[in-house]
Amino acid sequence: MTVDTQRYLEFVDGVTSEESKDFEALVYRLQELEGQEFPTERLLTAAVGMSAEAGEFTEIVKKIVFQGKPVNEENLFHMKRELGDIMWYVAQACMGLNTSIDEIIE
Repeated sequence: MTVDTQRYLEFVDGVTSEESKDFEALVYRLQELEGQEFPTERLLTAAVGMSAEAGEFTEIVKKIVFQGKPVNEENLFHMKRELGDIMWYVAQACMGLNTSIDEIIE
């Protein structure tokens, strides 16, 4: 089976929002959101940061489970440190949503 990668790229481009492809459209959307009192900068920081830090946490688990990395104090501490980083971004999201960590946990 042959895959037409150019056709796939055209499909992806065709279903991608203008805000994802065009800087001016992105800036316009950010300005619209600012007018709606949506804290884009804080929530974008939280979303990207949580995703990145969760990936780092997952990487440690992956290496322990699938690659024979030892379960030791160093690796457990590293996992805890990554969870702390995730929580920092959770706090950012809570501030952006004007809520508390307690309310989210409930």
